[in-house]
Amino acid sequence: MQDMIIRLDRYLARLLDHLDEQIGMEHVLVYLTSDHGGAYIPHYLRDLGIITGNPDNETHIGREMNNALSAYMEETYGENFILNYSNQNIYLDHAYMRNNGLDPREVRTELKRFLLTLDVVGGALTADALNNSEFTQGIRGRVQNMFHQKRSGDVLVWLQPQTRANTGTGGTGHGTPWAYDTKAPLILYGYNVPAGQSTEPVYVRDIASTVAIYLNAPFPSGNVGEPLQHRMNLDR
Repeated sequence: MQDMIIRLDRYLARLLDHLDEQIGMEHVLVYLTSDHGGAYIPHYLRDLGIITGNPDNETHIGREMNNALSAYMEETYGENFILNYSNQNIYLDHAYMRNNGLDPREVRTELKRFLLTLDVVGGALTADALNNSEFTQGIRGRVQNMFHQKRSGDVLVWLQPQTRANTGTGGTGHGTPWAYDTKAPLILYGYNVPAGQSTEPVYVRDIASTVAIYLNAPFPSGNVGEPLQHRMNLDR
């Protein structure tokens, strides 16, 4: 990964040099960002004395979660009718619940309560809560943003900070609601962009609105972002 980042930096330098030579950067707008951040490698954090949910080289929290869920379902219902646990979503077999007279809402609620007893779990919300409430802030707001009525699971769960479901023998990843995962830099460079920097939060969805203003063009269909031009009086 380090080698890839070094190469990417050189590719970007070549691209920017070409644009400057052929067009002039005063006529070009470049924006660079990322769709997510990433967690530190657990072993690095442990060496710094920072607590993680990955205490050793052979921790597989995803497997441990699946085992715990299976044991709970077997003990509570006599059958594990969880279809899948993937990407923080737990999917239940609705046909099984219907055929066995189980109330899906009650099953989801009890499953959430069980999840909250696990040390590695940071929180959980049922699909019922997400359908009937509107969470707008914090982690619950982020879970609300990722929730899709047709595609999401019956229970959505997130783990404790610096804890990944499948770390194995090393490496890192993403997919959590914590700051190290949800914060990424946004760089604007070129046409009519003043020099400076800011830590004010902005969103990926703001890029389309910003570019549309530069192009004097209508906002894209379904656009919900805010143009950044009014924030570009940045700290020098």
